[in-house]
Amino acid sequence: MFHQWRVWGVLGWGVMMSAGAVTVEDDWLRQDVGGDRSKLDGAVVEQVLAEVEGQAALRQEVAALRKEGLAAGHPRWITLYWEAAGLRRAKRLETVLAQAPRIVFIKRRTIRPSFFGYTEGQSDAQHESQFLPGSSLCLLEFDGTRGAVRTLLEDGGGVFRDPAVSWDGERLVFAWKKSHRKDDYHLYELQASTGALRQLTAETGVADFEPAFLPNGDLVFSSSRCVQTVDCWWTEVSNLYTCGPGGEHVRRLGFDQVHTVFPQVLDDGRVVYTRWDYNDRGQVYPQPLFQMNADGTGQTEFYGNNSWFPTVITHARGIPGTGKVLAILCGHHSSQAGKLAVIDPARGRQEATGVQLVSPQRETKAERIDAYGQRGELFRYPYPLSDSEWLVSYAPDGWTGRDRRKDQADFGIYWMDIDGRRELLASDPDLPCQQPVPLAARPRPSVRASQVDLAKDSGTYY
Repeated sequence: MFHQWRVWGVLGWGVMMSAGAVTVEDDWLRQDVGGDRSKLDGAVVEQVLAEVEGQAALRQEVAALRKEGLAAGHPRWITLYWEAAGLRRAKRLETVLAQAPRIVFIKRRTIRPSFFGYTEGQSDAQHESQFLPGSSLCLLEFDGTRGAVRTLLEDGGGVFRDPAVSWDGERLVFAWKKSHRKDDYHLYELQASTGALRQLTAETGVADFEPAFLPNGDLVFSSSRCVQTVDCWWTEVSNLYTCGPGGEHVRRLGFDQVHTVFPQVLDDGRVVYTRWDYNDRGQVYPQPLFQMNADGTGQTEFYGNNSWFPTVITHARGIPGTGKVLAILCGHHSSQAGKLAVIDPARGRQEATGVQLVSPQRETKAERIDAYGQRGELFRYPYPLSDSEWLVSYAPDGWTGRDRRKDQADFGIYWMDIDGRRELLASDPDLPCQQPVPLAARPRPSVRASQVDLAKDSGTYY
């Protein structure tokens, strides 16, 4: 039995390893031979070694075994394969080990609402309240190329979501809902050095979630504080809000008709977010990316506001130093999972002109599909490490996963590159692993002077 919730102490206490999860070796075999080790032979080992420099002795051993005429699947081929794949993993994870040796992530079941944005799960929700209890806030720490997973917070009756790390890497802010009908999502802060926990926001019948740190140390987040319902269904709306680092001075940033969600800060200080743009048009297709200044001014299109495609752009994060974002393309009537894409507004802002499907790179058609991206492999919550490498929640089997308790998608935490090469970093037999964020300091964008004068009761709309 779980306690209502448990704190496992200062970050770094209590190693918790998951038994029965998909292993690194399982995923190697799946990538290289479709999971069938009887197919392992010299050609496969050479293919693995193609990503590794040097290793003359290992290559000579491959040649020697070939001369012996060993059949595919022979134990000596298997042993050689494990060694080669381990060397390949070390090469692939060089960026992860340099930039993200500690990764915070969430274990939680994957809700599948009727519309991608209905994730508030309010305690007094009207017609749609998506809430699947049982969740953990976890830390993955590497020792060499293998990682140990530590449980930081655990709640058998609640849900953690949306971890965000401060610019100095010292604070972790996330959303936590402890009960379906007796609590709502509020923002909490955990100190990395001491494990001190405090609640930042509190409001009955209001969901505060998806926090991100602004350059000045304040927070931007999604919230249903606006007390609105959507035009086509009797359920809640979330808009963007800001508050101080301790949850003080809550202020609304946009007055949108329906959902504006998942704010993230680009490296130039702009905030990019998903907007359900439902004004004077049909409700299904316009879920573009918008942008604004950190103070809420200058709200305008980032990509796709006059497009049928992509149906929904979400989970967008800036790719450092490029002006591009890495995002998920999904459907209107779908969960927040889909295909992975790089979006470059410098190439164009509508349809597929600036969109490139990646992992692997392939033809990107402008398709008019409501539930876009729901067949085959699924991606969620990418975190770019560079213009060609990222952390991502990934389910290779899509919605046909092994265990219905995991809501039909076995998401794990992976390193992946733009061409689809991958390494499994964390998996769990019972709960999907989601929302990876490095627990590390990163460059803070410049703080722009605010254009907001709260003493005024009028402004300019254009």
